[in-house]
Amino acid sequence: MLSKGRKFITLPEEELAKWKKVVHPVLGEYVKATKAKGLPAQEALDYTVKVLGEYSK
Repeated sequence: MLSKGRKFITLPEEELAKWKKVVHPVLGEYVKATKAKGLPAQEALDYTVKVLGEYSK
């Protein structure tokens, strides 16, 4: 992506904590609504978080 002129930023820990606090309830609602449809919402979210963690190192 960098070769296409995209820029990546790294949020300071304080800002990242703010984002996590705001996003947490949204993800909770996603899991709740998706599980109600019989889909593996928590598993999908856990996998996404794992992969993002691996690529953000």
